Amino acid sequence: MNRLSKMKTIIFLITVTLSAALFTSCKDDDGGSEHAIVGTWLQVSSSRETFVNNVSSGIKQITVDATDFIKFTFNSNNTFTSVHSDKDGAETETGTYSMTGSKLALTYAKDDIDNFDFEIDGKLKLIFTEENTANNTRYVTTHLFDRQ
Repeated sequence: MNRLSKMKTIIFLITVTLSAALFTSCKDDDGGSEHAIVGTWLQVSSSRETFVNNVSSGIKQITVDATDFIKFTFNSNNTFTSVHSDKDGAETETGTYSMTGSKLALTYAKDDIDNFDFEIDGKLKLIFTEENTANNTRYVTTHLFDRQ
């Protein structure tokens, strides 16, 4: 084998080895991983759409500011802390969470359970959607959180 041929073979083997190392070391952290939600999330906006007899009657923005907000901290051991703040003060609650696909269940220490559809947009935005129905009226509330 001549010198040029050996050099091409060595370059080819190095390229293949590096490519294999890069592909096997890359990991997709999104894709529904429970660990993607771990961290602290601060509410930045919320809206509620009202449907009467399945017809939208409009979307109302919900006030979110330095006084009125929700903050969640999700831990890797499936526990969470939430802070709900409004003009009357702040309430801190703890509990556990479980995730199945795009469903998030929050079980508070006082045994209340909240169920949300959720999505992590990139690694910086968390979107909760919840639906409630009463007297032929359906409310769809969407909360947007930024990772802190």
